Amino acid sequence: MVDGMKRSLLLILVVAFSWAGTKSTIVEQTDEELYTSGKAAVERGDWSKARSTFRRYEVRYPHGSHIEEAKFNIAQSYFKSRTTEEQVEGVALFRSFLTFYPQHALACNAQLRIASYYFKHMRGPERDQTEARQALDEAQKLIATYPNCDQLAEAQDMAQKAEDRLAFSEFKVAEYYWKIGNYLAAEHRLRDIIKAYPGYTDRDKAYYYLVDSLQRQRKSDEAQTALQMLSTEHPGSTYFGKAQKAAGSGGK
Repeated sequence: MVDGMKRSLLLILVVAFSWAGTKSTIVEQTDEELYTSGKAAVERGDWSKARSTFRRYEVRYPHGSHIEEAKFNIAQSYFKSRTTEEQVEGVALFRSFLTFYPQHALACNAQLRIASYYFKHMRGPERDQTEARQALDEAQKLIATYPNCDQLAEAQDMAQKAEDRLAFSEFKVAEYYWKIGNYLAAEHRLRDIIKAYPGYTDRDKAYYYLVDSLQRQRKSDEAQTALQMLSTEHPGSTYFGKAQKAAGSGGK
């Protein structure tokens, strides 16, 4: 009985010393080492590994020299996911990043990611345009807030395409009213387009339909004013001749 107890105690001591020895050999990664490990995972495109590594960095070094980059890459790991749920989480994390580090070198990049999420989810012109409107808002926010950003041209292109999508969606409605002879409704839609979307690529076309809609309602003075605006804002437009003809002939 005594011998059995001695053997049990000896076994416990052996295990304890063995565990203690193993624990003592674990080397804690430094701030720089853990950050470098995470960056290597990013460069490999291993976003799962990058996320877990930067999460460890976030916990161990909340005030570390690379905490901003760690948080950015955690957001990026979600943003790069194929699932919409994780992409949405990435957008939320980028927003959080901008709240805490609005002047960081990566802030512009974070804002571009937010805009690009909505841009990629824009729907066709006949459908709801919520995403297009958000894409335009977020791209314009980047342009206004970070005018010296390296990604400025990309944001400007995104804003132009989102604005065109929104304006074209409205134009399709105006064109429908025009086709069924509801020129007053068409006029209102066209005026809204011209006012709301100054950068619309086909703005001169909207002016042409506005001139025609006004003339068909016998609003000749207003038609001439719209014609003049078309000439002033879009000199050389191929729609000017057609609009001029519509204004002088009582409609298209």
